[in-house]
Amino acid sequence: MTRFAQTAPGIISVLLLSPTLYLWAIGRYAIDDRGYLAVNALAVGAQLCWVWSVYRLAVHSRPGVERSWGRWTFGVAALVAVLAGFVLPGATWTQSPETLFDLVSIDILVILAALSFGACHWVAAKALIEAEASERRAVGTFLLMVCLVIGVWFLRPRVLALSNSDPGLSAD
Repeated sequence: MTRFAQTAPGIISVLLLSPTLYLWAIGRYAIDDRGYLAVNALAVGAQLCWVWSVYRLAVHSRPGVERSWGRWTFGVAALVAVLAGFVLPGATWTQSPETLFDLVSIDILVILAALSFGACHWVAAKALIEAEASERRAVGTFLLMVCLVIGVWFLRPRVLALSNSDPGLSAD
């Protein structure tokens, strides 16, 4: 899985921009479209997979970097993403009183998704900083991971340097 972290930045950028490209290709902007949700899930999944592979690369390169809750953070994010895949396509997007439960459940799901998504990026950023044994602050790396369309171009040299420091890492 650590090879995904070494993927060319152009491929990652295209995957992350795919929801916008999908909307441009079909010529209409509607978020209630199942195709849009599927393409958006692909983009979110690609970003989480890249962040997970950076985390695993950092953990393999330096013992002691892994946190006991690191894997659980990514597991919760994956669970919330799957749950959102079942709930959001069937949700009603009106604000009528009879759908108040739908609105509250969607809001809670979106908040959980944002928190778990952010936590995954923070854990991976901290692991990357600790594996590099650098004096950098994690906030900049975190922001580069969150804005991955741009950040992948800046983070890839650091990831490649980390993976090249140990020849056994590229075989994973």
